[in-house]
Amino acid sequence: MPPTDLVGLIDALGGASERHGLHFYDELGEEPEFCSYPRLRQWIDAAASRYLACGVSKGARVVLPFETSRDCVVAFFALVRAEALVLCVRPPSALARGESYAEFLARLGAQHQARFVLDTPSLAALKLPLERLPLPTLAEPTAGILPEGRAQPEDTAFVQFSSGSTSTPKGVPITHEKLIAQLGLLRDFDRRKPGDAGANWLPLFHDMGLIGGFLSCLYAEVDLHLCSPRQFLSDPLGWLELVSRKRVRGFAIPNFGIEYLLRAIRAADEEQYRTLRFDALRHVFVGAEPINPDSFRAFAEVLADLGMQPEALQPAYGMAEAVLIASG
Repeated sequence: MPPTDLVGLIDALGGASERHGLHFYDELGEEPEFCSYPRLRQWIDAAASRYLACGVSKGARVVLPFETSRDCVVAFFALVRAEALVLCVRPPSALARGESYAEFLARLGAQHQARFVLDTPSLAALKLPLERLPLPTLAEPTAGILPEGRAQPEDTAFVQFSSGSTSTPKGVPITHEKLIAQLGLLRDFDRRKPGDAGANWLPLFHDMGLIGGFLSCLYAEVDLHLCSPRQFLSDPLGWLELVSRKRVRGFAIPNFGIEYLLRAIRAADEEQYRTLRFDALRHVFVGAEPINPDSFRAFAEVLADLGMQPEALQPAYGMAEAVLIASG
């Protein structure tokens, strides 16, 4: 039976194949750290038990600056498993002043009665207005106390904050029922199955990255290759090479991403990309911002020359309030 809530999805990971899971890249081109889905489930349960032991009670509001890392992923699921309410927000930018991010956290804490903030590496040097909650200690998992109840369909799974590109980010409560419906829709639409290869560089604090690029792959037990936005921006051809080498079946990307890849391809020597093959690609969702038709067509032509079927490239429109895709 498919899971009916996010906790059920976490539990289902324990029964997945040891061969499938998450591949975390510190740098593109290097060997990733592999974490199988059953192993991920063990770490989640152990971390959830530790969070309960250190005072994270049911309904406690925890701000999570969602960096793309194994520790952040485990913490996110562990807090959901511990029945905390996770507020997923952007981490501080390397270019932003620390004081402005601390002010952002203070406003968030006041507006949403948040007590804790996950102590991610990007917060290390900042003086914070919220209590620091440590990242999980991923030693050998040990058994501990976990909540016995199950979430109701109408309960909030987590709070997804909008990008805030034109205003202060707004919290959108994502219910278990609507989240699972969206994940099932995505799996059924692109017919992904366990063991298919996926790739995601989109930020996990954004709904396109968290739900479309990440959670949908866990729902279908896809072998998912994860890197940060910084890695994609610093080595776009390296990311395309990863998609080609791992025979990735699908990914999501915003319009600026396809324009960024086009610029990198046009600036490269032809031999740097002519050996790449994209015949495994079946679904490339383009959304999150207005789509430039000229860029869309140019990207389709370049990848078609390298084996991608033209119909694989698909425009889509989404919004946090719809959980993700509204049309496509």
